[in-house]
Amino acid sequence: MDGRGILWGGNPVVLNGQKGILFPQSTEEEAFQRWQTGDFLGTERSIAKKWRAALAVSDYENRYQFFRQRFLGGKSLKNLHEVKARADIHRRCRPRTHIQNRHDPPKYFARSSGPSSATVASLRKAQIAQFASYFRFLYSVEVFFYLGLASDLISRHRPSNKIDLAYLYYLPFCKVFTSGDKLHEKTVPFFKRANQTFVRSEDLKADLAKLDAYYSQLPDEIKRSGLHRFAKNPPEDTSFLVTRLWDQYIPTWREWKEKEKLITPHMQEALRTLAEKVRRESQPDSRSEGFTIGETNYIHMESRARSRKGKWEIFGQGAK
Repeated sequence: MDGRGILWGGNPVVLNGQKGILFPQSTEEEAFQRWQTGDFLGTERSIAKKWRAALAVSDYENRYQFFRQRFLGGKSLKNLHEVKARADIHRRCRPRTHIQNRHDPPKYFARSSGPSSATVASLRKAQIAQFASYFRFLYSVEVFFYLGLASDLISRHRPSNKIDLAYLYYLPFCKVFTSGDKLHEKTVPFFKRANQTFVRSEDLKADLAKLDAYYSQLPDEIKRSGLHRFAKNPPEDTSFLVTRLWDQYIPTWREWKEKEKLITPHMQEALRTLAEKVRRESQPDSRSEGFTIGETNYIHMESRARSRKGKWEIFGQGAK
């Protein structure tokens, strides 16, 4: 819950006595790449079709009545600030005081989100915040949604609201959250940390257009070298929103830029050879207990990137 995403699928390996972890390209990345070219599997189309159909017939009337009567005594909260305060009260309560009743929120959420019976049972023995802080966050978002629904502060007549609010599940793992959704604009401030920023998508798009115009003025020779060379850092002009965000979240980037050394073609080839050696010659770790990232000598992550996007060369002409 400190802003770092959790990667899965890493394989512990060894090479010449050194420990490493190999992260192959994820199934999500593979799917995204296919989707960019319009390649959708039949299964994916079927799932999307069923999801849209289920969303179209979603009826929150029963949940509206349940939360309104059970948790609000038939009354409405006045605003989303009161909704968040009430959700926090439920979040802070000891699990054992809730789970005894099948209608109370933690067990209601446990049933709807599908944790194992062992997980639900363990809620009786410890505070959620002590062993499942992310679950606690999800639970808070869920209760907030249904209390807002029951107070007529979030529309129950727009089924997509539930899906829209689910994007907050990703909030703990980013520094900047951007969206043009009105529900997000109203709700994200209640859940973001003090060191996170919400940016309206209109503002970000305007700044990206401004950056595009800025870089478009560069000589063609520089633009042919690829964005990864001339735009790996934003302009130093703080009139750019992106620059201000970098100053806020990567405050040392200007120092890095001054100390940065140009990677020559020879160095690029040496790095490429080393990466290929790591990928091909690393052997699975034979120890059953494995090791942690802190014990590794190297980490290899495999991904694929397009060489061009729109009018821009990403890696430069002739790059491999």
